[in-house]
Amino acid sequence: MRTIVVVLSVLAVACGPGSLRQFDGGGDDDDDLIDLDAGNVTAEPCNGIDDDGDGFIDMDANGNPLRRSCQTDCGTGNEYCESGEWVCYAPAPHEEVCDNFDNDCDGEVDEGCDCRVGDTQECGHDNVGVCHRGSQTCQGDGKWSTCVGAVDPGIEACGNGLDDDCDGETDETCGCTPGSQQACGSDVGQCTPGSQTCSADGAWGACTGAEGPFDEQCNGLDDNCDGTADEFWAADDYEQNDTCERHYWLGELDQDAEPVVRNDASLFATGDEDWYQIHLREGSNWCVPGTNECAYEVTFQLTLEDGMDPDTVELCAVDGACANVADTTRVFCTHGSNWYEQWNSYLLSLVWGGVCGRDDSKDWQIVVRTTGGTPVCGYYGLAVSFERVDQECPN
Repeated sequence: MRTIVVVLSVLAVACGPGSLRQFDGGGDDDDDLIDLDAGNVTAEPCNGIDDDGDGFIDMDANGNPLRRSCQTDCGTGNEYCESGEWVCYAPAPHEEVCDNFDNDCDGEVDEGCDCRVGDTQECGHDNVGVCHRGSQTCQGDGKWSTCVGAVDPGIEACGNGLDDDCDGETDETCGCTPGSQQACGSDVGQCTPGSQTCSADGAWGACTGAEGPFDEQCNGLDDNCDGTADEFWAADDYEQNDTCERHYWLGELDQDAEPVVRNDASLFATGDEDWYQIHLREGSNWCVPGTNECAYEVTFQLTLEDGMDPDTVELCAVDGACANVADTTRVFCTHGSNWYEQWNSYLLSLVWGGVCGRDDSKDWQIVVRTTGGTPVCGYYGLAVSFERVDQECPN
């Protein structure tokens, strides 16, 4: 018992009579303490029980509800004891709404909002051409409303003098002014021009009244209106042979040998002439004694390409050198009687007599040309054959 008395005495000395604080049974809250110096105003704890036995639950000695200060992120306030629980009435954070306030008390205003409610801004296309800007207002959800009053670009209309697509240019996509006319087609060669009219949408209409171009024909005319006549009939490899003196050498042809043939020559322009020369070589000048002549025959065959008119082409053979071209007795030409339809060819056969014991070989000049200046185009073949008519000289 002496030990207990000593401890209590120590406590009494340490605390003193003016600082004694009474506990109501433990707990961590300061509000559970009974302060005798304060007149016991805050002695009642917030627990739904009349702890001080004054007939009031959760009230101070003066009958007022228990109260203390509290704080949230949004500021300070008071909290009251209600049904044994403290309820704080300081400003509380709320979900952020777009109203120009920091509703969630995080130090930022209207974060996540595109705009502030009530704000306005311009919208739409710039004030160019027929376009002009409108306006839009920030709505309660922090989103901009649709654009009101703006005129946006449209499709460029032709002939109205307006910049309908608002690009700073007027009627720039129009090829022409509606209602205007212009010439069309070609006036080259056999073509004759027409006219076309600009439509309401600024596009040129169809060309009317024009003639040509046509398929190119071998007629000396520019049928397809490209500036050149008969251009599809090109010069052949022998076009340097346009005169007798510039003849193409066909070579030597032995008596009774295979004919000489050329198949890739052409007539391609009005007045075109192709000259050739060939040497026909006698095989033997042997004769039966008592005779002095033997006969030889040369045949020139001119085959025309299908579609070529035989009346516009002739073949002539000149006996001897080019000096004999003017000698009508030594120039032989094809005529209608020389035309053989089944072969599409002219055949010109000439016979001359030889002299026994003498070399009867002969040179011939050949020309293929148009007649009467009539234009003709096309390919032809030329063949020359040479043979002795009789097998031996007559008695």
